[in-house]
Amino acid sequence: MLRVLIPAAGLGTRTNLNYPKAIHKYKKIPIIVRILKKTYKYDNKPIIVLNKKNQNQISRVINNYGFEFQKTIQNKPSGMLDAILTINKIKNIKLSNVILIWGDLCNPQRVTINKLLSL
Repeated sequence: MLRVLIPAAGLGTRTNLNYPKAIHKYKKIPIIVRILKKTYKYDNKPIIVLNKKNQNQISRVINNYGFEFQKTIQNKPSGMLDAILTINKIKNIKLSNVILIWGDLCNPQRVTINKLLSL
């Protein structure tokens, strides 16, 4: 079973936002929702890496759009690799079946995802 992992634990500080970058709207839709729309056919309950500070904000946005997800928490934001490694907290995950999509990728294309999966 293919799983989608979306690191979205950033706080938005480098972009001078007072909210997580993942919920910033691109063409009137939050970035995280755009990602979920494009990846839903591959994994209808993706794993999203959040941090303690932003988990409620991001969860609320995702729930408002009707998506389900599995969350894992990055206790202390200390980089993308650390965020990715939180997947080790989830049982029965086979890393060879995980596709990683950054939580701030504002317009992922299905054609690109399909090309990646065909490798």
